[in-house]
Amino acid sequence: MKKINRLLPFEATKKPVTIEAVLWTGGNIETIDAFVANTHEVQYNNLLSSRDQILKVWNGLEGQWINCPIGHYIIKGVAGEFYPCEPKVFDKTYNVVGEDT
Repeated sequence: MKKINRLLPFEATKKPVTIEAVLWTGGNIETIDAFVANTHEVQYNNLLSSRDQILKVWNGLEGQWINCPIGHYIIKGVAGEFYPCEPKVFDKTYNVVGEDT
């Protein structure tokens, strides 16, 4: 088997793994709470209007709170971490299981 020198730039293909995700709409905080229940915390502030809603998800791997704008997906990664993903990036990266493409 050929070995690649990983100290130089090289190409890699992402392994096919199934993740869990939910779309943050600004009005589904109960769903988000259930999605991250017993693993991480969510901070949520409903300020003056729906555009001002702030969702922060704790990412244990990064050790920090990460902002998740309305319209972004919250993904549960392979190590149990949570992080936001822009819809365009999500659509390029993932196929939804059970959904026709």
